[in-house]
Parts: sequence; C-alpha cells; structure tokens
Amino acid sequence: MQPLMSALSRHGPKRRTSKWSRFALCTILSAVVLASLGGQEPLPSPTGFINDYVGVLDERVRANLEALARELQAKTGAEVAVAVLESLGNESLEDYSNRVAEHWGVGDQGDRGVLLLLAVEKRMLRIEVGYGLEGVIPDGAAGEIRDGMTPYLRRNNYNGAIAFGVTTIATAVARDSGVTLSGQPARPSGSGRQRDRGSGGWLRLLFFAPFLFMRRRTIGGGWLGGPMTTAWMLGGMTRGMAGGYAGRGLGSGGFGGFGGGGFGGGGASGSW
Repeated sequence: MQPLMSALSRHGPKRRTSKWSRFALCTILSAVVLASLGGQEPLPSPTGFINDYVGVLDERVRANLEALARELQAKTGAEVAVAVLESLGNESLEDYSNRVAEHWGVGDQGDRGVLLLLAVEKRMLRIEVGYGLEGVIPDGAAGEIRDGMTPYLRRNNYNGAIAFGVTTIATAVARDSGVTLSGQPARPSGSGRQRDRGSGGWLRLLFFAPFLFMRRRTIGGGWLGGPMTTAWMLGGMTRGMAGGYAGRGLGSGGFGGFGGGGFGGGGASGSW
C-alpha cells in the first residue's frame, strides 16, 4: 500500500505542475502577441479606390483616378488601390503595405490587385502586387513604375506621381485583359447623355500627345503610354474633363469594398 500511495503522491504533483506550466506558457505567449500587436500602426479604412489620408491630391485628380479604377474593375475584375498616409509608425514599409493590402482585400478572387502606398513623412513608396498580377507586373516592371513616379515626388508633385502610377498599372492590366480604358466608369444603360463636356481639354491633350508618345517606355514586354497615360500625365486635369469624370465617377454608386485578393510580397519599394 505504501508504495502505491507514494506513487500516487508523486504522480499528483506532476500533473499539477504540468497544468501550471501550460498556463504560464500561454500567458507568456499571449503577452508576446499583444506586445507585437501593440507596436503595429492601426490600419485605415478605405472609402474608395483612391484614398488620400493626408490631403496631397487635388480633388479633381482624385475623382478622375477613382473613375479610372472603377472602369478597370468593371471591365477586367482587377483592382488598383491607392493609400497615401502620413506615417507607418515603427513598421517597415513592406510589412505595413502588405498588411493594408491583405486587410482591404484589394483584387478579385483571382488575386488580381495592386496597392500603391505612399508614406509622406518618410518619403517612401511601395507598389504591392497581388499573386494574380505578378506575371503582368513582375518586380522589374513594378520597379520601373516606381522610378517613373520618383521625379514627380521629388518635386512634391503628388498629383503627377500618383496619376502616372495608377494609369500605368491600369493600362498594363487592361492590355493584358484585351480591353481598352476610356477613363470613365461604366454607366448604367440609359445614362448616355451629358457626356464629354469641356472638349477644350481633349483638344489640349491632342496637341501635347505627340510629345509624350515620343517618351513611351516598355513595361513588362509591352508598350505603355498611349492616350490614357498622356491624358493623366497632363492631369486629365482641365476643368471640363474633371467636371465630367467627377460627376459620373462618384455618382455611379457608393464604394462596396474590394474583392478579397491575396498578396505574397511581390512588387517594388523605394524612397524619394
């Protein structure tokens, strides 16, 4: 009997020790997780495709680019989003950008999405490319787009930089999908009136177009530039164009969120 009682006595404390050890381990792990989460910058909530949380974009430019992103989604399913932020906190640009892209779910079910993120305080830029577009915009092509934006950013021309980035990305995706973008969102049937107000803007674009065409570059094996890039690099920013795009782009329905795309770290980063 004594040996049995002795064995039970030894077995009991071991079980209690094991239980408290697991509790202590869980407590430590929870503290570590909470500490790591506590060091992360809160994620912003999107209100559209083009999100300027700093106020560096002209409203006409933002509305034009919103219309372009809506048209790209309507015609291809792919999504391009912009986030202009003041700070990233203590996180790296790549980590924060990936968190935003994943949390927002930029892209369709085929993971065809691109996030263009700018951190103004640190003067840093990230192009985050979803799994489904890594063949269309590989890392090298993303780097070329970044390099094309950098001269604008160094002059604090955020309008020109973001317009260049978004339209170049949209043009590449549209070309891969075999569609043409007009810069206007798809309109419901029966709403074809009141279009193309302010033809003076288009006349100016036609005048300047040859100069920009001569500077076209190849991105990902195909020509980029063309009418869309010309329009947006000149701003698409005349009053006539802006009035037409803004009215149709933002008035065609509220923002319903992104499609749930996934990201694996493809893209390019840089500073200016």
